[in-house]
Amino acid sequence: MGTVGHLAEEIERGLRRVHPGLRKTVTRKLAATVAAVLQTQTANTAAWAAVLPIETERDDMRLQWIARLLANPLLDGVRVMEPFAR
Repeated sequence: MGTVGHLAEEIERGLRRVHPGLRKTVTRKLAATVAAVLQTQTANTAAWAAVLPIETERDDMRLQWIARLLANPLLDGVRVMEPFAR
């Protein structure tokens, strides 16, 4: 597992600690995406997709994976970040 994978694991642990009620799949996907953003230091989703630690059949499926996560109604940025802002 690479740097992004290890970072994603740490982020996932932190998210589970502060949001135990958040679905595991959402927590895992959010952690992987945040790790990719931190690694690439850009808002370019194609760059995120290139380092995202997930298995896909095709590279374009990674972009679709990111788009679906960002469109998920269960993710409320204010609610997710609130415990970290205290």
